Amino acid sequence: MKRKREEVKERILEVLWLKPLTIQEISKEIDSNWLTVEKFVQELKQDGKIKEVISTDKLTLYQKINEDTYYNLPLTDKDRDTFKYIFSVVLQEYKDKKKIPKRTELAKAVVDVINETKLNLPVVWYLYGKIPLMITDSQRDYSTSYIPDNHEIINKTAKKVVEEQKYKNTSELKAEHYLKYANEIYRIKERLLSELEDFKNEEKIINLFNELFIACPIYEDKEAFFLTDRLIMVVRKLNLLSLLKENKREVMFALDALWKFLALYHFVESLSRDTRYPKTELINFYLGSVIETKKYATKESISNLESIYFNNISKFDVGSIKLSPETKKIREIMEEWTGED
Repeated sequence: MKRKREEVKERILEVLWLKPLTIQEISKEIDSNWLTVEKFVQELKQDGKIKEVISTDKLTLYQKINEDTYYNLPLTDKDRDTFKYIFSVVLQEYKDKKKIPKRTELAKAVVDVINETKLNLPVVWYLYGKIPLMITDSQRDYSTSYIPDNHEIINKTAKKVVEEQKYKNTSELKAEHYLKYANEIYRIKERLLSELEDFKNEEKIINLFNELFIACPIYEDKEAFFLTDRLIMVVRKLNLLSLLKENKREVMFALDALWKFLALYHFVESLSRDTRYPKTELINFYLGSVIETKKYATKESISNLESIYFNNISKFDVGSIKLSPETKKIREIMEEWTGED
């Protein structure tokens, strides 16, 4: 009886692996009666394995809890076991070299192993590059009894990857990673943050902002693109008023907020290339509210910069601002434009 009970619970967790379902939908999926499913769902809820994500008088949806993935995103048992095996093998290679890797180092090594062994595991682009969907933590024990069919190739590749990691610091590791996986916007972002921090060459900073604009993808709702454009416009205006340097911290805060917003789009786009993770369900059930929060923070940061610009523009003689020949031509064209075809 106990075994039957556990089997039903496992089946419930299996059908909840991707998206939330109602009691009726779970009953249909596992071919079990409504009362039995409701009883076991409540037990799983008490055990902290599932949670209610929508609860109204007419509808209650239950979602599986995945504490070991980013944003509680789903992972099949097989993928989880394979990740654990790779994590444990890579960590052992570091231990053999008497080194405890940082989270970024471990994540990059795992991605390299997955890439070189051509494993079908969910990896995503996020804040600092390409990472496994399952969270890496060098302090965790990833021991597993599961041994993949190609474990010998994984072991050999893990050894090679760790031995080939040659870098002075994490920034250099990230730069190598962005170059290796050919993601230009990540490279531009790192260079831009570095130039803003040092602030030795304003022209180079403006050029990098322009490059960021060109490299920014246009997603379906175009919000990320428009906010990138809005930030770059106010940065250019502050530069024309020679206010960029004294407000570099606010610019860096706004760039950081924008990047966190853009990174979520990169996250969704990269994960949804895996057919097991439809974009609509990723946004509706997992990342929609997070995206809205990041969007709000970005708008607030950019609005702060715009306020600085508007509060200062009245103090300047706009006619005395030196414009490039190209800007002057654009200004003349815009002055002559009537808005008619």
